[in-house]
Amino acid sequence: MDSKVGADASSVKAHQCHAPVGEDGAGYYSAVTKGCFDVLKAATPRCLTACEEALHSTSVAQHPRSELFTIADYGTADAGTSLKLMRELVELARAKSGNPNLEIHLAYEDQPLNEWKSVFQHASGAKSVTTADGEVVVSPALDDENIFVTASGTGFHGQCFPSKSVDLGVSFTAMHWLSCDPGSLVGCADACHTAQSECPPAARAHHARQAAADWLKIMRARSKELKSGGRFVAVNFCVSPEGYYLGRTDEGKSMYHTFQAVWRSLHTAHGIITEEEANALSFPNYYRTEAELRAPFEDGSISDLVVESIEYRTVRCPFREAWTCGS
Repeated sequence: MDSKVGADASSVKAHQCHAPVGEDGAGYYSAVTKGCFDVLKAATPRCLTACEEALHSTSVAQHPRSELFTIADYGTADAGTSLKLMRELVELARAKSGNPNLEIHLAYEDQPLNEWKSVFQHASGAKSVTTADGEVVVSPALDDENIFVTASGTGFHGQCFPSKSVDLGVSFTAMHWLSCDPGSLVGCADACHTAQSECPPAARAHHARQAAADWLKIMRARSKELKSGGRFVAVNFCVSPEGYYLGRTDEGKSMYHTFQAVWRSLHTAHGIITEEEANALSFPNYYRTEAELRAPFEDGSISDLVVESIEYRTVRCPFREAWTCGS
């Protein structure tokens, strides 16, 4: 795939596999994805630290009265779940730079088929967002002539913004999606995701090769976009040292086993789909281990970025938590 254009058949297929849901402009993703608000809440302290580090390291530190501070949100979906964080980042950047009128560029990125209408409604302040805690959040860009909102429908596997233009990049629960669908589990009746223990080793290895190539593309693109001294915080789904991943922790059953059971029942119990279709379920994403995340930095493939820290967090499903509490 051409990293700048990303328009070959395989990338289009992946984009169609991850098409947005809900009516255009409805902000459906933020309305129902409560867990992402919890992820953002847990990651906020690290993002604020990275913002302050970028302010002290990039050209904004030397010229706070004339420089533009750019914050890029990769894989933003409808821009709703990160809205509160964006407000906090803007407030911090202006406070720490000593310039209450510091020009801020909020740059949003997602796939070409994204639900862009809600992105601009949320980011401009035309539409507010209610967080999982019930807080109503309005964009910092509302009635602020020194905040500028733009968007790129390029796809984060390639370069999305001009070279050396981004001070702070953030991404939340997005970069596990692959640039194309390897189809590693098509025809497999025992697993639908490579994180499952029933996944055949050859299928997992095939998926892993695509994920490694994509991670290298992602990091090379960010290394071009970031200013010298810039920071990038990626909050990804992963596989923990305990073997936990999205949908499987120390509580409950594996989410993917349930997915597969329900999907197969459409064939075995209801006859709605064929056996071939029942065995064609293969998620085009991959949960990386720490070793896989570090690999391109340790083998010399990426030499102009440094990994400062990697940490694991378990974010409990808010729907299960509410159910177990009887609410």
